[in-house]
Amino acid sequence: MTTRTRAGLNIYKKMAVIFAILACASIASIIIINIFVIQKNYKDLEEHLIVNEVLNIEETIGRQIDSLDKICKDWASWNDTYDFMEQKNRSYIDSNFADPLSTMENLNTSIIIFINREGEIVYSKYYNLEKGTEEKIPEEITSLIVPGGFFLDFSGSEGAEINKEKRGIIKTGDGIFILSASPILISSDEGPSKGTLVMVSNLEKIIGDMKLHTDTTVSLKSTDTGTGSNASFPEQLIMEGSTFPSVLIGETIVTYPDSKSYIAGKLIEDIFGNPSVLVGVEGERTIAAYGRRAASIEITTSIVFLFILVSAALWLIYFYFLKKISGLSKSVEKIGKEKDLAGRIAVVGNDEISSLQKSINLMLADIEKSQHEVSKTQKMYQDLFEQSIDGMYRSALDGQYLSVNNAMVKILGYSSKEELLRINTFDLYCNKNDRPDFNSRNKTFSSCLKRKDGIKIQVEISPRVVFENGKPLYYEGIVRDTTERKKYEERIKYISFHDKLTDLYNRAFFDEEIRRLKKTRNLPLTIIFSDVDNLKFINDNYGHEKGDALLIKASSILKECFRDEDIIARIGGDEFCIILPGTGKKDAESIVRRVQERCVQESTKTIPIRISFGIETKESQYKSLRQLLKDAENKMYMDKLRGDQF
Repeated sequence: MTTRTRAGLNIYKKMAVIFAILACASIASIIIINIFVIQKNYKDLEEHLIVNEVLNIEETIGRQIDSLDKICKDWASWNDTYDFMEQKNRSYIDSNFADPLSTMENLNTSIIIFINREGEIVYSKYYNLEKGTEEKIPEEITSLIVPGGFFLDFSGSEGAEINKEKRGIIKTGDGIFILSASPILISSDEGPSKGTLVMVSNLEKIIGDMKLHTDTTVSLKSTDTGTGSNASFPEQLIMEGSTFPSVLIGETIVTYPDSKSYIAGKLIEDIFGNPSVLVGVEGERTIAAYGRRAASIEITTSIVFLFILVSAALWLIYFYFLKKISGLSKSVEKIGKEKDLAGRIAVVGNDEISSLQKSINLMLADIEKSQHEVSKTQKMYQDLFEQSIDGMYRSALDGQYLSVNNAMVKILGYSSKEELLRINTFDLYCNKNDRPDFNSRNKTFSSCLKRKDGIKIQVEISPRVVFENGKPLYYEGIVRDTTERKKYEERIKYISFHDKLTDLYNRAFFDEEIRRLKKTRNLPLTIIFSDVDNLKFINDNYGHEKGDALLIKASSILKECFRDEDIIARIGGDEFCIILPGTGKKDAESIVRRVQERCVQESTKTIPIRISFGIETKESQYKSLRQLLKDAENKMYMDKLRGDQF
């Protein structure tokens, strides 16, 4: 008892030290996580939300540009607008701009300009919607209205490619505007263009409306930064009276003048691609302040909780676990030294440790039983492997056979296992590329293998990869000889699609081809409907053998005269149908004449050979193949009645 207690106390002291170290490490981790992770996350979240505010403003501007662009394109691709630019009819202005200010307020547009292809303004208006007064169009916009200039370089002649991407921000002396310009086309968006329609809205008014719906300060400033990669910025940009670091094109910069406020801004490009407009926001840092308060409370609470938890855990572990585990350890150690599988551990109590004691006893009993079962199972699987009628194998990853059964030797035509084990699986495949790679060895597949005598056989292989410790160890699988089954299946397939008497395709195959070619684009496509004349007369007067001979002879002539790619099918007793892909009517008629000539050459006085034909050609997608077949059949009957061709 003294020894057991000493062992328990020894473990207890170690666990106490471990728990103390873990508690200190946990406290240090909590502090570090709060400082470097949680506080950073709060800051990142804050910056993310701030950046989103700037991006939302940018997206709002984008949506306003999209909305203006849609209105502009709707008006520009309108037949009435097209007629107005072409005829300059006053009724269009009277109808749509009887009250210009009201129309432009409804469109939320400050400026509207109609420009013809010669660069002349046909009609224009500029209203200050806030004041309700008509103004002069800014020079920054009118200077772009020249022949072949910015607004007209997509107004080319008929057939020219039309570029419809004239939209964006433009700076003028009157302020910052958004602009959309579209070529004037008919309602189907077809040209030639009759000029350009330009619509302009006041962006500063849009930003002003946004300020009414947010707690942050929103600003929009015009900058003189230059263009492209050579854009030069001042060392600091001023926004709403605050100073923050320079803004890079295409990035939002956030800065903190103090611990309680933030400023953020982003340069956006105007319609010419110049980063000349600064969008920014300014507000209070409420998230960061909340994060600092939450971190302080969390650290204090965690320290108190860890102290209580560690103390309680150490006491419970000692009382319920360490005292019993010491005795269990000594008993197991004794059995291990003596190697006595008949030995058992004394079971004390009715808890998890006593359950463990019972489980160890059961395990000891099962070990003896398992040794016997393993030997029995090994023999059973060895018998199954050797007596299987299917080939079974195991091969190394490089393809070298490791073991095979007797059926495998028989399938591949070798004299013994030893002879086959010297063969690499790569050498057995008819096509070495058919051997599956590592990633494909999880499903059954069909392939062709070469026997020892060189005969090729069709097989079905079900492989798998055997792993050990997560690494592929070897391949194994089952091989079935399917040569005869494949031949039988091919024969059944052939019979199901061929006419027994003439060896031509039958009606089932023909109907399948009609469905397959239903949406073909290989036009023209010609269908010839034919009928062997006088078959009933010959059957009635000379017997069905003569009638069959006539059909066989007619089929032979058709196969001789038509091309290999043509589909010849017997679809009825004396009816044949031929599909000629990519063939026009003249070529089909030429082939038919060749058939008729051969019929005359092969005819006898007793059994003349004559075939009536109906030819119909599909040259577009609008006519169905079924209708084409029906029309060809009707023409065939007309030919039969006339007694001549075409």
